[in-house]
Amino acid sequence: MPTKHIDTGSWKTVESMTIKAVGLSGKLVKETDMIRLLIAKGAGVVTDEELRNINGFTPRYGVLSWALDGSITDLGTVSPEAFLEHLVTSEPFMIGVYGLTATGKSSFKDRLLACLPGDLKANLAVHDPERLISEEDRIKLFSAFFEDRKSVIFVEHSDSSSSMITRCVNAMVNSKVNFVFVGEEGEKRKTMVDKLAQVMRQPATLGFIGKGKE
Repeated sequence: MPTKHIDTGSWKTVESMTIKAVGLSGKLVKETDMIRLLIAKGAGVVTDEELRNINGFTPRYGVLSWALDGSITDLGTVSPEAFLEHLVTSEPFMIGVYGLTATGKSSFKDRLLACLPGDLKANLAVHDPERLISEEDRIKLFSAFFEDRKSVIFVEHSDSSSSMITRCVNAMVNSKVNFVFVGEEGEKRKTMVDKLAQVMRQPATLGFIGKGKE
C-alpha cells in the first residue's frame, strides 16, 4: 500500500473514530481499517457539487435568456436561485447555458432543474448534448419556445454570449420574432448587434438597450 500524507486534523478524526470503534466493539481495531471504512462511507455520500468545489472551483459559465417578447438578456454567471427570481412564473422561458469544458454549465442546468416549480417542469424541453447542437436541433428548440410556448433549457460549449447568439441566427430568423438585446453596453456588443442585423437583413428587428438585470 502506498504511503500517503494525512494532515493532522484528518488523522485526529481517524484516531478518534478508532478509539470509539474499540469501545463499541470491545475488540482491537486497526487505524488502517478505520481509514478504509471512512473512505468507503464518504465516497458513497459525497456530491458532484462537493467534488467540483474541492479546490475552490469558480463557475465560469454564462446564461442567455430569451423571452417571448423577443428580448434577449445576458445574465452572466447567475445562480439558479437568482435566475428563478428573474422568471415570470406564469410564462415559459428559454435559456442557453454556455461555457467551455469544466465551467459548471451542466451543473447549473442540473441545479436549476432540481428547484424548478412543478408547473414549469411539466412543459419543459432540455437539451445537453456532448457535442455542439446541430442546426436542425437548434431550430427545433426555438420553435418549441416561440411557437409551442414550451420552456427550453439548452447547454452549449461556447466561450462567449456573442458566439452563442451568432450560432442562433438561423434559428432566430426561423422563429420570425423581433429581437431586442439587453446587456452591457460596449463596442463589442454593438458590433455583434450590427453584424446580426446584417446577416438577418432585418435591421428594424434588432434593438440595443441598456444593461440587463444581474
